[in-house]
Amino acid sequence: MPEDARFIVATYLAQAAATFLLAGIFFGFHRIYRRSHLACWAYSWAALGVYLLLACSAFATIFHGPPGHPARLALAAFSQVAGYLQVTLLLSGTYGMVRGRPLPTWFVRGLPFAAALLIVPFALDPAAGGERLVLRFGVRSLLAGLAFVATAVLVRRSRHGEGLGSRVVVGAFLFYGLHLLHQFGLSVRQLLVGSAVFYGPYMGLVDFLAYLAIGLGTVIWLLEGERRRAEEAMVKVEHMAYHDALTGLANRQLFLERLEIDIAQAAREGRRIGVLFLDLDRLKVINDSLGHAVGDELLRAVAGRLKAQVRRGDTMARLGGDEFTILASALREPRDVQTVADKILLALRRPFEIRGQQLFVTTSIGVALFPDDGRDGETLLHHADIAMYHAKELGRDRCQGFLPVMNERALERLALENDLRRGLREGQLFLLYQPVMDLGSGGVIGVEALLRWRHPRRGVLGPEEFLHLAEPVALVDQLDEWILDTACAQVRSWQRQLGVRPRMAVNLSARPFQTPGLANQIGNLLRRHNLAPGDLELEITEGVAMENAERSLTTLRQLREMGVEVVLDDFGTGYSSLSYLRSFPVDKIKIDRSFIRDLTVDSGDEAITAAVIWVAHSLGIQVVAEGVETEAQRRFLQRAGCDLGQGFLFHPPLTPEDAAVVLRHAAADRVVVPGALGS
Repeated sequence: MPEDARFIVATYLAQAAATFLLAGIFFGFHRIYRRSHLACWAYSWAALGVYLLLACSAFATIFHGPPGHPARLALAAFSQVAGYLQVTLLLSGTYGMVRGRPLPTWFVRGLPFAAALLIVPFALDPAAGGERLVLRFGVRSLLAGLAFVATAVLVRRSRHGEGLGSRVVVGAFLFYGLHLLHQFGLSVRQLLVGSAVFYGPYMGLVDFLAYLAIGLGTVIWLLEGERRRAEEAMVKVEHMAYHDALTGLANRQLFLERLEIDIAQAAREGRRIGVLFLDLDRLKVINDSLGHAVGDELLRAVAGRLKAQVRRGDTMARLGGDEFTILASALREPRDVQTVADKILLALRRPFEIRGQQLFVTTSIGVALFPDDGRDGETLLHHADIAMYHAKELGRDRCQGFLPVMNERALERLALENDLRRGLREGQLFLLYQPVMDLGSGGVIGVEALLRWRHPRRGVLGPEEFLHLAEPVALVDQLDEWILDTACAQVRSWQRQLGVRPRMAVNLSARPFQTPGLANQIGNLLRRHNLAPGDLELEITEGVAMENAERSLTTLRQLREMGVEVVLDDFGTGYSSLSYLRSFPVDKIKIDRSFIRDLTVDSGDEAITAAVIWVAHSLGIQVVAEGVETEAQRRFLQRAGCDLGQGFLFHPPLTPEDAAVVLRHAAADRVVVPGALGS
């Protein structure tokens, strides 16, 4: 073997050793970081090492044996496949690093096989000699050179092309690409002239230096990329720690931090700042009726609309659920915060277009001012929250400033809420039953279940004194279930003891009525107590029926198909439109006691009551008057054609035992509506 040939073989072996070292380094990085481009780079350097070893062996066989020797042909074929595989994997890894995703798998796997189909037959030509080896070497140099130059340009133009590592990679790729193109030119010259240039044997040293530069650059590039990812992850984690994931607004922690900073600055400068606490009024209904996905879209839309209303420099946050807060900084006058609140109230009254339908939502706002209502962030936020609840109690969709007396009421509310939980658990709640009379015959047709609480310190409380505490803390589900179960058990008990079947009327809150499956729940309840559907009557208010009109209609139809009657309670105090009677399939309406109270003394109430009775009868709906307390009221209602009545004129709310006596006497006297009582 000539001296030059031995030198070339030595450079091939040195290059192979360097490439296997780089492959080991990248395999180690891949085990740590699990990046697909690291695997590509590792296999690329390993393939290059295999290519160099096989090419070295094939080159050595030129001087030993005939050109068509099988070993030589096999070495030539496999070296070509390994060479093209090296280029493909190296460029695939670089593409994955630049684009953040690897090349398509079919491309990475298919290119070496395509190269094998083209190269192997050419390499296995028995007549192939040194010229064919030079040609194969030149073709690979041309393709690889163009690929490396193009990749250098891609990396330089990418967003990852600014660091030291990427600059080294770009320079090394460009240098190596030009070097390969130069080798292609030398191969062409050798094929045309028939002899190599004098420095040809030393080109392997340039390859060796290029490999080291590429390897060093990719390692630096990798470390810089991991550092950048770590920094981006830290920024993302920090953003997640201080911002709401759904709306992108500040969260409670960030809001309080900014609030404390503003308080410190305001104290030094002697100015006021305002904290607005917002709670959406109807989001729970939308979540229950249309699903939480729609509710989340609505929350994002609300956040966007709120952003448009706050002033530059103010901070807006979402505390969770349907609660938002706004920090109004640099108030010139206390009434400036009212201006912000009015803009928000007006903006949220406009309908929202969510998934092709209009949704309406309003908000209740509580306001606390520094330093008047608190001198630290937690206190201001707490007082704004208390003021917000007071705004809800006043009717919602309004703004309410904090007053010191509200704090005392909030503490009383919390104590009463805890007592209610304990009372439900310890059996302090009970039901009274008020008979419902037929105004024509004077007979008893049934009873209405009325909730009471025997509070250990405050005595017996009516539902208006505590029921409003149940819904915000999700006690309403337990209360409704207990009331329905207790009332049905009482009806069944009267049926067994007295042989009568009074109809039991039960008031239903908004939550179960707007929950899918109410009809199935009522059916199971009736079967458990062995009651007929006609034994139960459900009372709902106008507001409950209109919370979600479409779902309300579905539930009403299901209940009527079962045979359970539905009564529209407190009619005239909600939406106050007789046209709703045509839309909702109800069996009875109950005129609110506020109209009955002033009958015979207020001609307006007389006209309204008479009109309601006439319209209801024209639609085939019975009318119940509640709160009948005088004989004059009863006579007017009879003349107006009212069907049923209840009130202290007939019977007060009774214990189960006293109600049993009334039912027994009614059955014995037969002063009943046919079918209302009987065995």
